[in-house]
Amino acid sequence: MVHILKSKLSYKKQRRNIHGDPEKQYQKGLLALQNGQFPLAIIWFKRAAEQRHAPSHLQLAQCYLAGTGVKKDQKLAQEHFNKASELDLSN
Repeated sequence: MVHILKSKLSYKKQRRNIHGDPEKQYQKGLLALQNGQFPLAIIWFKRAAEQRHAPSHLQLAQCYLAGTGVKKDQKLAQEHFNKASELDLSN
């Protein structure tokens, strides 16, 4: 019984870490992208980008530019390129 509770707590902790850490979200997005799971990659990149993660904005920009997992949109691509640049300069 104790082992089951520990594994449930461990799972919840891992889940919280993945959902809260923008670098982990970004890495999940890269993995999804490499595996051809483009819509899933977009979800992870957006979650990380919402937390001001510059590399995620850059990946989103590239996806919008190429139409990878999203409809091509040069305006959104430019917005994400700009945001990535702003965040990179502020660090």
